[in-house]
Amino acid sequence: MIKVDFYPTSESRTNLSQADLSQADLSYSNLSMSLLYRAKLDKAKLCRVNFCTSGMGDMLVADLTEASLRNAGLSYANLAGAIMRGADLTGADLMGTNLTNAVLDNAIMPDGRVYRDN
Repeated sequence: MIKVDFYPTSESRTNLSQADLSQADLSYSNLSMSLLYRAKLDKAKLCRVNFCTSGMGDMLVADLTEASLRNAGLSYANLAGAIMRGADLTGADLMGTNLTNAVLDNAIMPDGRVYRDN
């Protein structure tokens, strides 16, 4: 597993578009306002990561397959089209999050229920 540290700063706009961060440990990082278009974050550890935005952050079509997003701050993040199969969102803040066309098969939702697309 790769350990990558992004420490909270007042200037947190980072362009990680198309970055391959598969299996990276980004826990406790501040990625608010970051651009993650088509980023690969499958099986990444993203516990308590701050992805909160005011609609500026972009995670469109990011691959978050089986990522651990426990207690992550995702309020107002743009996750439209994100691939989140089997992702663990237990305790995550999804207030105002755009999940339009997100793939959530078998994802564990904030309340602990497993999402099933029927």
